[in-house]
Amino acid sequence: MSNCLHLTLALFLVFSFAKAQKTEQEITTASNKVLLEEIEMIAVSLTKQLNENPENIKLRENRARAYLMLEKYDLAIRDYNILIAQNNNKSTYYYGRGLSKLSDNQIQKACLDFKKAKQLNYDFTSSKIIKLCGL
Repeated sequence: MSNCLHLTLALFLVFSFAKAQKTEQEITTASNKVLLEEIEMIAVSLTKQLNENPENIKLRENRARAYLMLEKYDLAIRDYNILIAQNNNKSTYYYGRGLSKLSDNQIQKACLDFKKAKQLNYDFTSSKIIKLCGL
């Protein structure tokens, strides 16, 4: 094969690979968008249900998680605050609120929640959180 043909083939392969990667990224982006739209619809539904039954802990837990996934950190923190007020011995509430605060760049406040979660026997698997907060 001539050098020109090698170069043409190499360029074709690089282009094909780049195009395939771009298509994969577009599919991932589209899938993520659909997923976020579904989570948003779930959050709206949970809000309607909570309006009818504001003391339902499971609904509030699920909405707090949905808000966290939607990057609505202030709303997630608000729900976790209500959950903690109802039961301040549940480590997952402190962990969830800590994740919300960490994602919202409230690092010191997040570490306080993570430390409280650890006191309540939350089993940390994230080495980043362990290092960040000295757990």
